[in-house]
Amino acid sequence: MNINEPLKETLYAGFWRRALAILLDVLMLQVVVVIVSFPIGLAIGYYLTGHVAPSDLEALYTVVSVGLALTLQWLYFALMESSALQATLGKMALGIRVTTLDGSRMSLGRASGRYISKYLSILSIIGFYLAGWTKRKQALHDFIVGTVVVRKVTA
Repeated sequence: MNINEPLKETLYAGFWRRALAILLDVLMLQVVVVIVSFPIGLAIGYYLTGHVAPSDLEALYTVVSVGLALTLQWLYFALMESSALQATLGKMALGIRVTTLDGSRMSLGRASGRYISKYLSILSIIGFYLAGWTKRKQALHDFIVGTVVVRKVTA
């Protein structure tokens, strides 16, 4: 390190910034799921039965939309956060990104693990709240896979 180089300080994204980012992402994903799952559910129902009975439509729509929602969420979060952008659209809107502890980009495998680990954060009740109390603003799923959410690096 050059003695004349300024030190860089990492600014970690806090709880509320992260919460707003995930809220934006989930709202956007739900719109996509509703728009896409209804015609897919109708097509599957028609293919399987030759017609779609109204009594079967609700159950079929529920199965398709839940399966589609889980798949789309995993792909969206894992692919976006492991990409060169290192952020979902919600995170980009708020100027934050996900990195490994050393500041590098996550692999797709780690990003997938981070997504799956979010369910442990949900189940533990305090998993997400840890981001408001820990030094590096890490939630439970960040601790599990070794990631941080950062705002920017300043000189």
